[in-house]
Amino acid sequence: MNNNKFLIGALLLLSSPLTEIAAAEQGVLEEIVVTAERRDKNLQEIGASLGVVSGYDIERLGIDDFVGFSRSQPGVIMHQAVKNRSTFNIRGINTDIGDSQLTQEPVAVYINDMAVSQPYASLVQVDMRLYDIERIEVLRGPQGTLFGSGTLGGLVRVLTRQPNLEEFEASLRVDFADVSKAGTRQRYDAMLNVPLSETAALRAVASVRKDPGWVKNVFLGTENSSDDFSARAALLWQANDSLAIKLEAMHQDSDPEDGDAWNPDLGVFKRDAVVTEQRKTKFQQFNATMDYDLSENTHVESSTNFQKTEANWLLQTGDIPGIGKLLNQTDPYDTDFFSQELRIIADPDGPLEWLAGLFYSKAETADTTIRLVLDGLQNFVTFIAGPGVVDSDDLVRVPSSSTSTEYAAYGDASYQLNESWKVTAGLRVFKFESSYIDHGSYVFDFDAFQPFILPAFENRSDDSDVTWRGILSYQPDDNRHYYINLSRGYRVGQINPNLGPSFVDPTDIVIAPDYASDQSINYELGAKTKWLDNSLQLNAALYYINWSDIQVDALRPSDQRNFIANAGDATAKGVELELVYLPSLNWEVRVSASVQDAEIDQISRINSVLSGAQVNDSLPGTPDYLLSGQVNYRWQTRSGLEMATYLNVQFVGESVNRFSNQPATGLPHPDFAINQAYENVDAGISIGRDQWDVTFYGENLSDNQDIILDTGAVALASGENHFITLKPRTIGMRLNYRF
Repeated sequence: MNNNKFLIGALLLLSSPLTEIAAAEQGVLEEIVVTAERRDKNLQEIGASLGVVSGYDIERLGIDDFVGFSRSQPGVIMHQAVKNRSTFNIRGINTDIGDSQLTQEPVAVYINDMAVSQPYASLVQVDMRLYDIERIEVLRGPQGTLFGSGTLGGLVRVLTRQPNLEEFEASLRVDFADVSKAGTRQRYDAMLNVPLSETAALRAVASVRKDPGWVKNVFLGTENSSDDFSARAALLWQANDSLAIKLEAMHQDSDPEDGDAWNPDLGVFKRDAVVTEQRKTKFQQFNATMDYDLSENTHVESSTNFQKTEANWLLQTGDIPGIGKLLNQTDPYDTDFFSQELRIIADPDGPLEWLAGLFYSKAETADTTIRLVLDGLQNFVTFIAGPGVVDSDDLVRVPSSSTSTEYAAYGDASYQLNESWKVTAGLRVFKFESSYIDHGSYVFDFDAFQPFILPAFENRSDDSDVTWRGILSYQPDDNRHYYINLSRGYRVGQINPNLGPSFVDPTDIVIAPDYASDQSINYELGAKTKWLDNSLQLNAALYYINWSDIQVDALRPSDQRNFIANAGDATAKGVELELVYLPSLNWEVRVSASVQDAEIDQISRINSVLSGAQVNDSLPGTPDYLLSGQVNYRWQTRSGLEMATYLNVQFVGESVNRFSNQPATGLPHPDFAINQAYENVDAGISIGRDQWDVTFYGENLSDNQDIILDTGAVALASGENHFITLKPRTIGMRLNYRF
């Protein structure tokens, strides 16, 4: 602990000014413009709870991934059970924080105009490198009208910097850090912007990451190190005053060696598994955007996207004594995702502004084989029954393909009733179709002591619904905005890969061929205010969310077949606060806080048994509080050097990792655990002039080892790797150079 105090104290000592500072003038907050409403708007004029992380803060704080910004936002937390598969929890709307989710994510993720969250059983949640970023917008609460499905809890949008037609730009960043108990972390970034003519420009970004591992697999000798490469490019053509066309491409390869979870029985940061439990990922995304002005105040936008994802799913899931270990070995798992959106946006002179749009998407996972391997099965069967009975260790092999298609039409309008009052209303109509084909599953039957092939089958379903929003805003002056926001979000209903009666017990529950969409309705009361001559900004929101027909993982007792069921209702409620204060031109103080509660409040007895959820169960991964504070100080030396320092502290309350009962049993879940409350402390000091700056920084300065995520010690698993903690204390230096 003395070392921790020394490190924090040393960084604060370095932050002392090198010269005397003249009498400070009061700071003035700058206007923040966002596009969360599909048009440029002042953040303070939007009648909804919305957080923004600026590109300046991303660069200054060295934020490199999604988890780096999520803890600074009220009501937002991100859980990462395995690298490349994380899940956002906004306002408590989530039921699964593990390494896979069979349903659509409850929080959508966009990169510019590209939706990267897929609608069905995605093994990947893209965690892009945050270099050359304009800003990140975090929309809290349902966003179903403007952004569609998968926005039950909210939306995260990453906006990259766009091609500059006016001038040549280039930048480099090199970052070296020592990770305690691991080694040297290396990060390299580069950006190049080239005007190709008066009407065209190209902007390209590349990043390389080499992260050392601090969790060691004592059986294989591997560790949770990772090598990543990412690149993106955007080509802008301003054809004339009315037409702009932009082409974007993004590629990311992530190659972790092993998983992050460790086994407390083996010691801190030690794991034991016969298979590496990494999530190797290759992600590619392509976008074509067209913006055409129909008139001075009306324009049409078109966005065409194609995404391709390749991933594996390796996991040690259990042990059968006397035979061997159960392993999930799905590799590869490939998905293609296409979407097309067309919208018209009108901002005519007068009190009315409106937009309307059409949306289409199609996701396909073709010829994927999910394998459950019993390591040692072939040798065991050969010993008992002789050779030739089986030719592999496969216990279950499911070759399948699936398709999900969505159609939607939406409209949204705002009307300025008078100088102070404005009303906004929106509506979205959608239809969803899904299909699943099992091409004939292979199962080894221990009763017959031989494998057999189940009949192939195809399952189709469709779902349709309407979502909406309504906002009433009152702005008596430029410094006060009060609003009431009612909004509805939805998550699409889809097919169940397992369906029909049980072959083991025909009297057991019959699995339905599909499950319905679930919906969330958000009741929000908010205030956005400025004080002290625009040097203090204070935003607050009070919300209540009713989540109905919740999609949850369930299990049939007789044959342990998993499926998705619409099981019960939940409520989430809380209060969020954001404060920014500039006491002078040199100082900046930021505070964000939220207190929240989310729990099951209604569920039938049969659904409670099948899913394990009970009335009053907290929703998984929902901390009871979140608190973040940041202090920044800037000054200039007599020699003209620009100096800056920051201290960033985050506190996260405890949460549960799952529902209290084990599915299909009605008994307490052996893997139920508490994700511990924890704090994270970062600090840094930078020095720069004109084109360059260098930052000395520390991350997790207290070397916190609290259990931020407990995935559950599976009762039959030999390794019991289930503790996930923060990356150990990291001390580094970051150099930026701009040409």
